[in-house]
Amino acid sequence: MAAAKRSKKGSSLVAATNEKAIVATYETDDFVVQVLQNDFEQTNGSAARFIFNSAAHLRTQHAGGLLFSLRLSSNKGEVDFGALIHFFVANNQAVSLQRASFGSIDWHGNVPDAGLIFLFSCTNEFALQRGWQSGEIRNFPQCYAPQLAERIRETLVGQGFGVSKNQVNYHILVSEEPFYRILGNANRRRLRKCQRAGFSFEQLHGCSAQQVYDFIAASRARQQYRMTLELPQMERLMRDFPDQVLIFCVKDRENIACLTLAVRVNEGILYNFCPADNLDYRTYSPSVMLTEGLYEFSQRSGIGVLDLGISVDADGNLKPTLVRFKENLGGVVSEKWTFKRDY
Repeated sequence: MAAAKRSKKGSSLVAATNEKAIVATYETDDFVVQVLQNDFEQTNGSAARFIFNSAAHLRTQHAGGLLFSLRLSSNKGEVDFGALIHFFVANNQAVSLQRASFGSIDWHGNVPDAGLIFLFSCTNEFALQRGWQSGEIRNFPQCYAPQLAERIRETLVGQGFGVSKNQVNYHILVSEEPFYRILGNANRRRLRKCQRAGFSFEQLHGCSAQQVYDFIAASRARQQYRMTLELPQMERLMRDFPDQVLIFCVKDRENIACLTLAVRVNEGILYNFCPADNLDYRTYSPSVMLTEGLYEFSQRSGIGVLDLGISVDADGNLKPTLVRFKENLGGVVSEKWTFKRDY
């Protein structure tokens, strides 16, 4: 890595007294990294690639502590690229991101390897100067951007981070192929059973967050799973992101057999974020029909990746039955890494 420039004050870390949001600046001849504190308005020099890193979504995640955003840009005006990573910090523990499915880097343009290295070296220097005890980076599933995910892994390992968690994630590649053709035989039978029973797939409009929350909470309580969203956060997500936070269900006439809160992570990715079953319908496996509906919605919407998420039990351990179920839905495996470094 090129040595950071020294400022007139004799330090590569420059306090910015005349810019309220910028608390530190690092520079080389090629790159600039600025550190912004609690800036929920100007953290994105360009539109966020993933919803969880958008300024609007960051505001829904804030639950005390400080937000620090490290923003990489070129120090040569003619080069257009950038990268950004956010950390929420509480009790000197920094997490990217704590109340979202993932955080890690958001980027635009062709960010060079040297730029990634500089960004994470600045992260380490800033963490040491601030007295952070640890830094944790929850990366996006590898299927979202395979080459960049691997570059991030290699760079973070080189900067002293270890892989603290490697979760199995499944996704379906959406194509013109009809959904039933990618299913395993068992799930084809389950889909036909739902169709013969007259079940229907719907996107719900106008339902309240309380209704959605109660359905998901009841399902999870029966399976001894904890809720990953609190009701106020769900209310805010549904209110602030009407085009990205979507509710879908499978109905048996007026009864909901299963339901999901799905997130349109970006134009090309739909994440089946918070699925839940009415366990009285378990013998039908209506989640197969739900997945068919999500797949066909993705086809109509120009979405190329349907993210089925990780496959864990109530204790966060790999759940083999869920793995097999997603494989039989046509799911393709990828990795979802979490990185951590103690300071």
